[in-house]
Amino acid sequence: AVFLGEDAGRGGVMSLTLLQEWIDGDDGAFEALYREWHPRLARFAGALLGSATEGEDVAQETFLRLSRSRPQLRARGVGNGRALLYAIARRLAYTRSAYQHRWRSVGAQAEEVKSVLLSTAASSPEELFMAAEVGVRIQRAVDELPGPQRELILLRHRESLTYDEMAQVLSCSPGQVKARLHYARKVLRARLADLGITPESLA
Repeated sequence: AVFLGEDAGRGGVMSLTLLQEWIDGDDGAFEALYREWHPRLARFAGALLGSATEGEDVAQETFLRLSRSRPQLRARGVGNGRALLYAIARRLAYTRSAYQHRWRSVGAQAEEVKSVLLSTAASSPEELFMAAEVGVRIQRAVDELPGPQRELILLRHRESLTYDEMAQVLSCSPGQVKARLHYARKVLRARLADLGITPESLA
């Protein structure tokens, strides 16, 4: 049996069973899968590229690539459906970014931020709710992170991927993910502190 993986965040295992149903031959499941996951992949790719429009293009191309790969997926199986979708979108976003030779501002294109997830310790992230004007400053701090650190924050705290899923998306070990994410959080907290934003001030 093909294991689609535990979903600890939004989406759920039930929605990802649509992927397996489509692989097994149910064409109608693909449309439902598209409706469920296209907005999330577009948001993720848009944050990486700094453009909601390009995020939409990447999400569209992700499903185009997926549709062409059904024979291969049927033959080899799927390890984790959610990780597969984000890995395709990430690869396409980086390819597009490399081709265009720029990273545009995330903050300039992103929707008004309502909240961000941070951590006072790598092993115990806490959810910090804030007003929209503070969210804008936080988005700016995320925008200023180097690309690899920014995607770690996005994958973990906005897309809610598990460490194992992130490892599959980033082609590294879960231990490496934890170490890199710990450093990315440290850098982000320092940038936020420079803006006068601390966990205590947001409590």
